[in-house]
Amino acid sequence: MSRGFFNASSAPAAADAAAAAASAAAAAGGYDASDAAALGGPAAAPASNLTTVFDGIYARGAWGRGAEAGLGSGLGSSLAYTAKMRPQLIELLLRLNVTHLVDAPCGAMAWMPLVLSAVAARRPGRPLRYTGLDVACSVVVANRLKYAGRPGMAFNCADISAGLPDLAPEPGVGDVAAVLTRDALQHLPLAVGLSALRAVKASGARWLIAGSYLGASGPNVDIAAGDYYAIK
Repeated sequence: MSRGFFNASSAPAAADAAAAAASAAAAAGGYDASDAAALGGPAAAPASNLTTVFDGIYARGAWGRGAEAGLGSGLGSSLAYTAKMRPQLIELLLRLNVTHLVDAPCGAMAWMPLVLSAVAARRPGRPLRYTGLDVACSVVVANRLKYAGRPGMAFNCADISAGLPDLAPEPGVGDVAAVLTRDALQHLPLAVGLSALRAVKASGARWLIAGSYLGASGPNVDIAAGDYYAIK
């Protein structure tokens, strides 16, 4: 899988081109809104059937379980599969001087902590703030429990196709936000994927970092949510 980055203000053109854990909560049977209330944060399920679809995938272990399957997020999220990608992402975040990484979807966090730790070690004077978003609310609950109290980290249940928070830099602050969407668009219907890319543009984020597949042939195809195609 390859990774491309571009100024997020060009997302509509890229979107048109695209269109032309094992978490304890998931294993226990899915997300319960009382879990979010207990954690004291806005992890309420978005008004979307995507939460039902992707919570179900984690609950059934449809993409596998354990470290070899990215803690439930699939083989593509395993440490072995991301071994070549992680150093490239670290260098890219440093080169683009990213100070706020919005990871959508964050999944079960099988490999991202290694990236965050490496960036912090390489750039101790300018912390990287991390926001993990996922439409699978059970995964968000599990991540909040696992990383509770860790400075600069937040998790929210969100359907990014319905919108993102304002990520434009405040005047004089110099915050540089990047939205990372890896192993996401290829599991979504084309219209939903387009909406997600347009939401990135509307957010004011400086960069979009998106994945695609080298050698993929033929057009991107429409699918049901949770299915898969080799996105170009």
